[in-house]
Amino acid sequence: SRPAEIMKDMSLAAGAAGSMLCIALGTAFFVSYLTGVGVQQTFLTFSPGGLAEMSLLALALNADIAYVATIHIARIVLVIAFAPLAFRLLGWKNVS
Repeated sequence: SRPAEIMKDMSLAAGAAGSMLCIALGTAFFVSYLTGVGVQQTFLTFSPGGLAEMSLLALALNADIAYVATIHIARIVLVIAFAPLAFRLLGWKNVS
């Protein structure tokens, strides 16, 4: 039934978003411990979302926008660069 499919999709989306936020928070605490930069700023760099949105949040929170933007861009570049290698190592095929 249609409502059941929608609820299933919404719960999967909520689970995925929650997982990404938990990973971002854990990474933020770890990086903050290593660098001494505040957890709030570091969390913005690893949070799922667009560069513009995270930069606006950094501006609103009086965080270092350059730090947030630089780490956010580096993270995106690394994911794009290493995702194909990870997929190959995991044996995942092109799903087109």
